[in-house]
Amino acid sequence: MSITSVFVPRILVAAGLATAIGGAVAIADECKDVDISVANGKGVKIKTIKVEYECQYDNTARTEQIPNVEVAAGASKLVAPKQNLAGCEAHKMLWMKLHFQAFCGGKWSKEFVTQPDKTFLNDAPCGRGRKYTVTVPDSNVCEQIK
Repeated sequence: MSITSVFVPRILVAAGLATAIGGAVAIADECKDVDISVANGKGVKIKTIKVEYECQYDNTARTEQIPNVEVAAGASKLVAPKQNLAGCEAHKMLWMKLHFQAFCGGKWSKEFVTQPDKTFLNDAPCGRGRKYTVTVPDSNVCEQIK
């Protein structure tokens, strides 16, 4: 048995294994660097607390903390750049909910939670660099706390 006949197959197996492992790592990284924005439909500024989300893969709700990012009334703003949305790798986003406070009467309100935003349900699966916008619909939250 020659040295070539022993080492070449082993090198090919090692190269194939490295490629397979590298491919698995690339798939696991697919839902990184995701930007989350908020479209504030309210007539008052809001302050983010966190966002909940669920992906098609395992139907498990997860949370990303987004503390104290203010979004002006009627404005849209990037509130969580370059997030890693665990569990969503190459899967579709089912919904997102924003936990927030509203600026009412000169002070911050209690915590509110939006209804699940499903506007991206039929979009492409989550991937590196994906952008999601959670819409906070118009309603008078300040009237709800009086």
